[in-house]
Amino acid sequence: MIISASEIIRRSIALYRDNWHLCLTYMGIMAVPYILSSFIEVYMLPDNLEQSIAESYSGGSVWLVLAAIVLGIAELWISLAFTRGLAARYLNNQPLGAKAELSSGLATMPAAILVVILTVLAILSGVILLVIPGIIFSIWFAFSTHAVILDNKKGTQALSYSKQLVRGRWGAVLWRLLAPALAFMAVLLVLQAFIGMIYGSVLVNTLLGQGNSMSGTIQFNLIGLNILAAIISLVFLPLFTAAPTILYLELKRTPLFTPPAEAAQA
Repeated sequence: MIISASEIIRRSIALYRDNWHLCLTYMGIMAVPYILSSFIEVYMLPDNLEQSIAESYSGGSVWLVLAAIVLGIAELWISLAFTRGLAARYLNNQPLGAKAELSSGLATMPAAILVVILTVLAILSGVILLVIPGIIFSIWFAFSTHAVILDNKKGTQALSYSKQLVRGRWGAVLWRLLAPALAFMAVLLVLQAFIGMIYGSVLVNTLLGQGNSMSGTIQFNLIGLNILAAIISLVFLPLFTAAPTILYLELKRTPLFTPPAEAAQA
């Protein structure tokens, strides 16, 4: 029987609690691209609040977009290494350590990026046809990157492996993906809203005093707000990483169908 949503939440919290040293290490590493992204988000805003973002773009903004893409790839790289580490701890294995995981993870990055692109294209094709196929595809292929980094699947093989794990229990998997994410997100949003209320009053007062121009003071406050939001998000990162990883590992333990790759090996 597939693991329940409440049990996924409980095990995610326990995995976080019992391996907080490992989580703290990856949170510290991930803080670098997170904080740099916070700066980029602010500097990509218009110089004038009456000016559209498109109108404010310049040659420098192109470099900011490229930097955002690079940071996104870096976040994916760190996230994949973190997933491997948490999976090893969940299975009572000893992870290689952050440095070794990041180093070995470089070899899987091309396959992981390809699978991410294929997954996005598959979901978008479903959305273009109708919204419902896009939702179906998003659950079918939800574990594609897990298949790459934890089971060395590549390309369409990873998508097929994920689909086979979900096959016959799509609704159950959807709920077990959504419930933990919504539970953790609710707490995260409450904390971010509390910080936003404090900073929001400061920003409003500053804006009224400075006019509608994006002054250095306003930018400073926006950067501070984004960094605080990033730090809070980092605190919840292990939970958002652990929940789908636990579900993936438990789906493998209770398969309804033998994935094609495993059937061929047998």
